[in-house]
Amino acid sequence: MEELKPSSVTRNDFDKIIHLGFRPDIQGLRALAILLVVFSHASIPGFLGGFIGVDIFFVLSGYLITGLLIKEVQTSNKINFLQFYSRRFKRLLPALITVVIATLLLAYFILAPFEQLNQAKAAYSVPLWLSNFYFSFADFNYFAPEADNSLFLHTWSLAVEEQFYLVWPLLLFLLLFKTHGDTKPKHAQYSTHNLRIGLICIFLFSFILGIYWSYAAPTLAFYLMPGRGWQFALGGIIFLLIHTKTSCFHNKNYDQIFKLAGPLGLACILLALLYLDEKVVYPGFHALLPSLGTGLILLAGASNASQIITRTLSRKWMQKIGDLSYSWYLWHWPILVLGGVIFPSPAMGLNLSLIIISLLLAQITYTLIESPLRHLRLFSIKPALTVCASFVLMLSALFIVKTWETKVFSEAQNPQQITFLEVRSNLPMIYQSGCDDWYQNARVLACVFGDQNAEHTAVLIGDSVGAQWFSGLATPLINAGWRFIVYTKSSCPIVDESIYYDRIGMIYEVCQEWRDNVLSNVNQFSPDLIFIGNSAEYDYTTQQWNEGTQRVLTKLTPALKHLFIIPGTHNLPFDGPGCLARKSWQPDFLAKITSCTYQPEINSASDMMAGISLAAASFSNVSLLDLNAIVCPNGICKAEANNEIVYRDNQHLTDQFVSSHRNEIAAMIQAVHPF
Repeated sequence: MEELKPSSVTRNDFDKIIHLGFRPDIQGLRALAILLVVFSHASIPGFLGGFIGVDIFFVLSGYLITGLLIKEVQTSNKINFLQFYSRRFKRLLPALITVVIATLLLAYFILAPFEQLNQAKAAYSVPLWLSNFYFSFADFNYFAPEADNSLFLHTWSLAVEEQFYLVWPLLLFLLLFKTHGDTKPKHAQYSTHNLRIGLICIFLFSFILGIYWSYAAPTLAFYLMPGRGWQFALGGIIFLLIHTKTSCFHNKNYDQIFKLAGPLGLACILLALLYLDEKVVYPGFHALLPSLGTGLILLAGASNASQIITRTLSRKWMQKIGDLSYSWYLWHWPILVLGGVIFPSPAMGLNLSLIIISLLLAQITYTLIESPLRHLRLFSIKPALTVCASFVLMLSALFIVKTWETKVFSEAQNPQQITFLEVRSNLPMIYQSGCDDWYQNARVLACVFGDQNAEHTAVLIGDSVGAQWFSGLATPLINAGWRFIVYTKSSCPIVDESIYYDRIGMIYEVCQEWRDNVLSNVNQFSPDLIFIGNSAEYDYTTQQWNEGTQRVLTKLTPALKHLFIIPGTHNLPFDGPGCLARKSWQPDFLAKITSCTYQPEINSASDMMAGISLAAASFSNVSLLDLNAIVCPNGICKAEANNEIVYRDNQHLTDQFVSSHRNEIAAMIQAVHPF
């Protein structure tokens, strides 16, 4: 780009050249943001909404990068794109690649080969700063349970930031500079008026898009930069408010007003922390709260007013955490995930220990890699060298990921590992018959097994945990000449209560419609027996379990001989086949630590048991068919028992295990209702 002559540049929008001195309160905001994120991911009580720390980072980036670019324009009359990108690469890439490689190395010894392969696609996307696209188009819900197993989930926000760094200089260049005449003007000037209008337009467009996506395509809203751009634009707008000629931030007459900005901003952030959780539509409107809170604190810190919030954020320990925030963000998530694999039922003390370990690793990374490279003069003098070296580093990282994947793929072909992998597909035959449309639609499909013209009919209605008992229930009855009919929808409780489904990020309305239709249609088969099975993990109170189940029973029982309610089986705090595969793969010292046995607390499913017991007691032809003693004899749940793999994941039983216990199940049914 042609350098603009100083004489051709107007600076009427500013009092003077901006001096972006160090603001300790901004470093303190970084510390606040990382503490919120880390404590949230570590499940520290009171920090469920700590994911808003990412929103704070986005607003800070918009503020700082906008300021740096405007200062460059004021002092040198140009934007040096190469220098800008070289600084970002130098600042961010080396630590990122270091943590990625270290994470893959740790995963190699801790995770089973097929578990590692599940991480490969994400691992490829991280060095390219494209992981947000991977998680978005893989339909990966940030708040869903399966997200807890992804070693690189946290890198989505780094990808968003890097994509912001890529486009922001160009946007500011287009908005700041005005030309007259030909395409290579002899005279040029810049105008912050155009920039203000442009940032406001970006804010509005991105915010509206983010709200639309939040409801129409939640993963796009959460992960992709266009739906988050308004937060960066907000940071830029805050910067212009502070530094324009008409700014009142250094006018003592306004000190009392700005004294309120800091506490009000902190109140917004704390309110978001306490109010927001995984059940809200996010980002949507809700992201305004922490974003505006951050903006208010930035405004307060720029004024002359003495601020208790600013002083607190400027304390030495906050500055230290702010220094380590990037490296700590990189380390905390893989350490929590891998630590959770080794110790699948972590107590609070263990989570805090993992946090400290990640902080120590962050200190090492900051001291040996992040800080020295950032201040290395060679790369400052030769930005082209930095950019080229960065691309080489990215390609090298991809090569290492490919080498790791090839090695792991080879190890995954071990017959024992294949056995543990294949057991995941050990499902009841109903899934081959298309009996379950999951959340895609509310179509009601009755799958019929046995003699179509049988005198007696039994019906199984349930979610996937209820449906897992199909072989144990159907085989004895079909052998006795019965017809057996199945209605099933995964993650859909047979309880007349709405449920929030974290996979889709909203109330599971498809489930409600499907359940209502099933309850209306099932009596057309004039069943003698009905089995209802649910997971115990739904977020219902005892009262909801009771009343919601009673409403279902009221519709089903009037002309029915008997109905059995099957309580949910105990969930493992780990993946069953994965644990067994890890134990056979890990070095001896890790294998000795790894336990694939779990003793659930007595009250782990107390709400469900209390609720359905009360509901069953209200009907003379309803009883419980509690099969937990088969799964967890003597209260001990094992991933493998008597050389038989019990669980196919952390909550569903293998069909082989269920089938092998069909005689016990039949005897329990016969004791209540002979067939």
